[in-house]
Parts: sequence; C-alpha cells; structure tokens
Amino acid sequence: KAARGKQTLSSLLSPGVKREDLRILAVDDSLLIREFFKDVFGKVGIKCDVAAGGPEALLMAEDNGDYDLYFIDWLMPGMNGIELTKRIKERESGKNSIVTLISVDWSVIKEDVLEAGADKYMLKPLFSTAVIDRVNECLDINSARQEAMFTDATHGLFKGKRLLLVEDIAINREIVLSLLDDTGLVIDEAENGREALNKLRDGLEGYSLVFMDIQMPEMDGLEATRRIRELPSERAKELPIIAMTANAFREDIDRCLAAGMNGHLSKPLDLSEMLVMLRKYIK
Repeated sequence: KAARGKQTLSSLLSPGVKREDLRILAVDDSLLIREFFKDVFGKVGIKCDVAAGGPEALLMAEDNGDYDLYFIDWLMPGMNGIELTKRIKERESGKNSIVTLISVDWSVIKEDVLEAGADKYMLKPLFSTAVIDRVNECLDINSARQEAMFTDATHGLFKGKRLLLVEDIAINREIVLSLLDDTGLVIDEAENGREALNKLRDGLEGYSLVFMDIQMPEMDGLEATRRIRELPSERAKELPIIAMTANAFREDIDRCLAAGMNGHLSKPLDLSEMLVMLRKYIK
C-alpha cells in the first residue's frame, strides 16, 4: 500500500519540479500537521523542514537561507501566521511562495492574508493530493487545474440555487457550509432523513441538489432516498441526491446507487470533489 500511495502522489507532481533542489518549510503548532507534511513530501522525494511556530521558522529561514515554499498556519500562539508571513516577505528575496493554512471561513481573514503577502491558501482538514497541487501551482506549473475551481466558487457560480444538506453531526454541517460559503448556494439543513423527507415533501421544486449522509438516527440516508423517490412527483425521481459517507468500498457505493442516489462523496469532504458534483448536476 505504501508503495502504491507513493506512486500515486508522485504522478501528481509535475515532471518539471526539480525535487532535489526544492526547499519547503511547514510551520504549524500541531505536531500531527508537521508530521503530515514530512510524510507527504517524503513520499514524493522532497525534503521538508518543519517549525512549531513563527520565531523558530524565522531562525530556520535565517540559518538555512531562502526556502522556495512555505506552508504557514494562520492561527498559532505567540506570532501568528499573518505576522510570520509579513516578516518572511520583508526579509526574503521575493522568489518564495507562501501558502496560508486556514480552518475558518476564508472571507473572514482574506484581506489580512493577502495584505501580508501570502500567495495561496488551503482549508483544513488537509489532503495530500491538494498539497501536491499547491506545490505545482506555486511553482507556476499546471496552475489552472485546482485554482480554477476556487476562482469559480468565489464568484458565486451557483448563486440562488438551493441545496439541502442532510447530516446529523453539527460540526460536519459547519464544515460543508464553510467550504461552500462563496459559491452563492442557498443551503438548508436537516439533521436526519425524516426531517429531510418532510422538507422535500413540502418544497421539492425549490431544491437543485441534496447532499445526504448515510448513517443517521431516526431515518438513515438510504431509507430517506428510497422514500423521496416514491413521492408523487416527477421532480422526486429526477432530484440529484449525492451520498456522503466515510466508507468508499464498492459495496457501499452500490448500496447508495441501488437506493436511488446519483453519486457519492467520501468523507472527509474535499471542496474540489464537491464542486465537481455541483457542476455536474446544477445547470
């Protein structure tokens, strides 16, 4: 498995990247995040240094010379990521790129992050494939692929369209709301399949898409989908319903499709994958 993972990640890295020359510094007060970056770049043969905070990062940059690329958490004790970004941009050659790691709504800190001099941002939770995409983008290689999705999203691509988010765990709903905040979508929430069924029974025509969790109390996503499809309306048969589940085994996906679902999203959810689904089903 490890070899297959290494091969997959390596294939995402542009052949134009000179791995042996690339110097990366990841700055985060979380040990897990620092280990994550070392693991991801280790798999593709790139050396990545890590620092637990701003002062340590500045010392490393001073001792080791310019890094090509920085991944900097915006919220750290002491010197936060905004201040560290400013300090790096003031002292470095200007040839480096800085990616800000955020765990809040991008619009809340966008102005401060850009003013500090950051070049890109990434939403937590982090995914190894997205990290490699950011490396390609920051090195001006294959930049269009991932960035186009964020650009489209921030311009209200689905303005006025209504989505029903069916998920029993509040923090999971908050993550989806945060990720899709700039899309222009109007998002209604339901905490279980029964509540979703009632909302759709009363206002089916108003919805363009449903994101449906599978495992929920009272009525799970599979049963809710079957009952939605039985509603006496043509729209009930056509409404796109996308499964959200932590299990991505073939049999789980088959069960979703057999219940009448149109597609499947794996948890933890990824913005780029959600945007693919939105583009596919919302005209």
